[in-house]
Amino acid sequence: MPVSIAEMTGYMVLDTKSDGPNMLTFLSNSHHTITANYKGKTEQRTVNISTSQHARQVFSWPCRYCGGTGERTLAERTQQFNVYRNQVQRNYANFAVNSVR
Repeated sequence: MPVSIAEMTGYMVLDTKSDGPNMLTFLSNSHHTITANYKGKTEQRTVNISTSQHARQVFSWPCRYCGGTGERTLAERTQQFNVYRNQVQRNYANFAVNSVR
């Protein structure tokens, strides 16, 4: 997803593509405008970075697991986590078996 960060003066600090789900940047002390675009929907936020304060911004769009509503119930999130956990456990078990041979 395209992400750009500009200082309030208009100077473009960062213009990149994020493969997500997280992106960590170190910015100078200043007011910044963060712009992110996903599937044609653009969101923009303003943050203030200072030596005494970190800033965190979360951009979220509808997920593929929730029918486009952008929200999943706790049961749905738990189910997806359990599927992922089981995949990791199977992969680890296969790795352990193959490593012993």
